[in-house]
Amino acid sequence: MHACRGFGAFAADTRMSFSDSDGFPAGMHSLGLATLGTTGVSMPTDGQDSWRAFDDVQVRKGMLIEQGGNNHGYEFNNGIRFYDPDSNTSGYLHPWEHGSAAYVPGSREPDEVIITSQPPDYVFKNEKVYTYDNTHQMYLASEDKLVDLSGVGGVYDFAAARWTHGSAPPFRTPALRMNRAGNAVLAGSGRVPSTTKTDFVDMDALALSAWGAGAQFYDGFRAYVPALDIGLWIGGGTGGGGAYVGVLRRNRDYPASSTRPWIARVRAAPEAALPVGCWSRSISNGVMFDDDKLFIGGGLRRHHTAVNQDCQILDLAPCAEGNLPVVLTTFVDALAAHGNDHGMCQWVLDTARKRVIKLGRRLLAWPLDAGGPWEDITPPGWRHGFGDTRGFYHAPHDRIYFKGPALDGTGRTSGTTAQANEVRYLEF
Repeated sequence: MHACRGFGAFAADTRMSFSDSDGFPAGMHSLGLATLGTTGVSMPTDGQDSWRAFDDVQVRKGMLIEQGGNNHGYEFNNGIRFYDPDSNTSGYLHPWEHGSAAYVPGSREPDEVIITSQPPDYVFKNEKVYTYDNTHQMYLASEDKLVDLSGVGGVYDFAAARWTHGSAPPFRTPALRMNRAGNAVLAGSGRVPSTTKTDFVDMDALALSAWGAGAQFYDGFRAYVPALDIGLWIGGGTGGGGAYVGVLRRNRDYPASSTRPWIARVRAAPEAALPVGCWSRSISNGVMFDDDKLFIGGGLRRHHTAVNQDCQILDLAPCAEGNLPVVLTTFVDALAAHGNDHGMCQWVLDTARKRVIKLGRRLLAWPLDAGGPWEDITPPGWRHGFGDTRGFYHAPHDRIYFKGPALDGTGRTSGTTAQANEVRYLEF
């Protein structure tokens, strides 16, 4: 293991090639096939503008949770939905909160119309908080809070069952309106909301650019690291800034000398040392293991110029102090033998067998102790696979629960929104 040598320092990595699948014959499943089943339960779909919900699906106390509505607008569902595998139920942990006047596209009713004095791209927005996909949010398990850094930001406190910060704090009237550049105003005025990200997050200059003005920071790989108690973002969207690593953590100066409970820091990462430009969520993912190690791979290179086929293991311990991660191992062309997935597909950690499971066109497994390679363990009934999957491994049931639209023979999504939000499972 390589020691941390501070910001900007990277250990020499061990490069391993898996372009030939390391000699495993096609059809040999050393890790065993899974059984595919359905729970018969679907996550709520109201307020979504497509079959996919918000890009971030996370785990809270053994439940799959998601918030938002996969939208590039501000009038969509900001409720917090759940699926509980123990009771096999789904619903809302917190409802969709509308403003006092709903946005109705094309309407000219006085309570619904965008006022004529505002630019035509202004829309009514959700009360309490609005969400915008492609941007960053994180469930912090140590505090049982969801920090949403999209737009002007928001904090949902599960214990208190309410938004404590947001683009429209509790009981704020009249309803805020938001233009698509991310600027919130009150009707007929230029006032800004009383609660913004900078009210509860201490940000450095790069973080302000990334999560303040919106800039070109979006679609990065992100994860909560329980052992380090940090939210982590790596890379960025194709066409975006790309070569950055961001950390959200508790502010050690709060409340003694700061009024902001969290601190966000962003660091530039040299592309030659850390290929973060490849790690767009378009087709990448990763999993945490051994407390502070990250197995990551895939992703589109900047502006969709190429697909990254490598996988890497990163040491995230330096990130707790705002430094860059260290590359421990690079598995060259580890994904080259497998077709590209559709959309943003889920990877999960199967803790019972210490392997990474990749849910996409095929079901693949990567044994961590053996250092790979990816093995095809696709079960009967998988057919053409699934796209934009979201899911997690549930140890008490020894199952992976997931959702996502089925793909047809051309690799396109098929079925309805309800079918795409149906929760399925894999049992080993």
